[in-house]
Amino acid sequence: MAQIIGVANQKGGVGKTTTTLNLGAALHKEGKRVLLVDMDPQAALSTSLESAPRGAEKTVYDVLLSRTAATRVVRRTGAGPDLIPANIDLAAAEVELMAEMGRERVLAEALEPVRDRYDFPRPSVSSPSTPSSPRAT
Repeated sequence: MAQIIGVANQKGGVGKTTTTLNLGAALHKEGKRVLLVDMDPQAALSTSLESAPRGAEKTVYDVLLSRTAATRVVRRTGAGPDLIPANIDLAAAEVELMAEMGRERVLAEALEPVRDRYDFPRPSVSSPSTPSSPRAT
């Protein structure tokens, strides 16, 4: 079973994206199968992993809102770890999920179909975490 590691902090500029990127790359270099999930509407992790970021047709936002299966959103990257990208649409996800029963389990349930493909499916949570934010655990 995959191990999930989350990187979260409410304060900006503390190195969440850098930590996620470097830890993901190091785990991949050790031969681990790694999935990075960008949970930041600014999409810094997505931009860092794609040398020429393309407009993401489907992102983690679509996965969270059950519009697209996680299996259809995963991208291979040149850096090694796979990626579920983010974009600015993610900023609306918390509001859209506010009335959802069990919303704190949405991310975990959305990632379930891909968990067995990875040793480390790993969300990078760069936006402020609140009690209603989706979690992967």
